Amino acid sequence: MEEFVVNYGITGALILIAIAAAIAVLFGLLQSIFNPKQAVKSLVGIAILAAVIFGVYSIAPAEITDTFKGSKYAELGVTPAVMKYTYTAIIVSLILIAIAFVSWVVLELVNLVR
Repeated sequence: MEEFVVNYGITGALILIAIAAAIAVLFGLLQSIFNPKQAVKSLVGIAILAAVIFGVYSIAPAEITDTFKGSKYAELGVTPAVMKYTYTAIIVSLILIAIAFVSWVVLELVNLVR
């Protein structure tokens, strides 16, 4: 069973992910063609997200802390670049969660007033 999962299951999942990504890009392009005003809003949102990611990445520390200096982690490939990417991913995720929570509360208050 393990051989089947390794040989066929993982490959099949990767193929399905690639197909889903291609379809998502295709539908996004079609939507942009048919609704250009909304496409501008989407591009602004993507630009803001890219600016947040770049900003966090530029201030992320690249040092390997004492916890990860052991030989066990060195074998796994923990490098300063990996530490920087990980820090960026965690902080950007927390920022996006906070934005989602605040927008949820604000929109619920707006609906309550209506």
